[in-house]
Amino acid sequence: MITGRNTPKSKSLVRYLSLNYLFFTGTILLMLLAIYGIYVLYARRTAPIPDLEGLLKTAQETEDSKLGRLDPKRYLGAGSVLTVTGSAGNLLYSSDPQTEAGYTPGELACIPRYDWDSLFLIASLPEESENGAYLITQAHYDEQGEIQIDGYLFLDSDLNVLSGSIPTGRAAFTPTEFQYLSGKDFLGRRLIRMEYQNPSGQKRQLTAAFYEAGYEAYERVYRFWDRIWLLFIPAYLLAAAGFIFLMTRKARIFLNPLNLATLRVARGKDSQLETYRGPEEFSGLARNFVRMEQQLKESREAQKRTEEQRRQLLADISHDLKTPAAVIQGCACALKDGLVPVEEQSRYLEIMIQRSEQVGRLLSQFHEYNKLELSSLPVRPQRLDLCGLVREYFANRYQELEQKGFPLEADIPEAPLYSMADPQLLCRILDNLVQNSVAHNPQGVPLFVSLSRDDSFLVLLFGDQGKGIPESIRQRLFDPFVTGDAARSESRGSGLGLAIAKKLTILQGGSISLVSSDTLSACFQVRLPAAPQEGT
Repeated sequence: MITGRNTPKSKSLVRYLSLNYLFFTGTILLMLLAIYGIYVLYARRTAPIPDLEGLLKTAQETEDSKLGRLDPKRYLGAGSVLTVTGSAGNLLYSSDPQTEAGYTPGELACIPRYDWDSLFLIASLPEESENGAYLITQAHYDEQGEIQIDGYLFLDSDLNVLSGSIPTGRAAFTPTEFQYLSGKDFLGRRLIRMEYQNPSGQKRQLTAAFYEAGYEAYERVYRFWDRIWLLFIPAYLLAAAGFIFLMTRKARIFLNPLNLATLRVARGKDSQLETYRGPEEFSGLARNFVRMEQQLKESREAQKRTEEQRRQLLADISHDLKTPAAVIQGCACALKDGLVPVEEQSRYLEIMIQRSEQVGRLLSQFHEYNKLELSSLPVRPQRLDLCGLVREYFANRYQELEQKGFPLEADIPEAPLYSMADPQLLCRILDNLVQNSVAHNPQGVPLFVSLSRDDSFLVLLFGDQGKGIPESIRQRLFDPFVTGDAARSESRGSGLGLAIAKKLTILQGGSISLVSSDTLSACFQVRLPAAPQEGT
């Protein structure tokens, strides 16, 4: 049995596809972020970018007793060193045990400050130069990005100051001070000095030594990016293949029950889609399929019943034609062979005429019923006053019914009741109802007719106080060739009148049924759609 236990809970197909698309897009973005994250980690290790602003801000928020929490690697990269000195030059913290001695005041003065706009350029002079061995130039960049010279110093080979315009207040530099003046230490790390105030308002100097990435490091980073982004192509293709596989698998879960149901129905079996669960659109398709299957079953059953009725109809026609035909044949043969006395011949001829008229009426009604079955009978509806039509019909037949011994009682409103109907077909319905009562009841049985309105329908009741209708045929009273007589050969009715009345009523959008009544033994109810009032 096909069930929905393997299918997800019912949701909209559009929502399902949208969620899967968002999930796929999110996966692609995560892959991109992962690739970018790998690139960032490599770039930070290969060519780190110092975060001096972040380091200074953290130092300003850190008490002297907690300076050990400063992580130079986090802000400046691997191999970096931090030192913090007090306003008197005393060492408060060093991240490298080898630099616990800290820096001398002279050395600190030579380390470039982070907030300086100036920089020092050191150049070695030729040996035969009269100005010394080294030239120290103080410069800054102007607004146009060009270097402007602010001063200079000439030093000899022993680093003594020979001359210059930079006010240093010293006559010589130590080798360490000269090295720091270039902005780098002896390990090639860049030196930066920053002044700040701790949370207690005390002035502190933070010195940072860190490696700066060179051109080769940045070149390696660029080459790494050129290679790593290519990973996105196979990753994307792999992810797309995975999602296509999952979508195909889920689509099969949704569609396979529908395909199997089609094959089952084609083989005459049940579709078993009553418990199907999937996207709302597919679930709706399954529900419609089940309804179509039920309608197909009902159609097959109706077709089977129709075939049985047709076979029964042919049998009934043969039965109803056989008796009068046999009587006619018998009378004709008796007359031909001279077996009928002269005084009896007129009676025999009368019998032959009656039986031939019976055959003619039967064939006429069968022809009319067959036209209704084939829906070839034209219907010409018009807006008419049903009260006037019923009054006129029974007024024309009143004398006839009185002579036959069937008095009529009528309850027809004086005010008009309008319906969209075919007047000829309505008269034919009334003919068949009257004929049914006259044919199956003895003389003296009163007939009754009434007309009323029930919401959007007009209700016509017609009945009699005669023998009534046996319970055995009430359910199939409107089927063809159904009569209340025990012997069909002696029946005064053909059994087609009520069947024709039903089809004529349905053709006009109405219905006919046998209803219970406290005063009538047989009561037929005809319901016809009411027409709107004029001007509405």
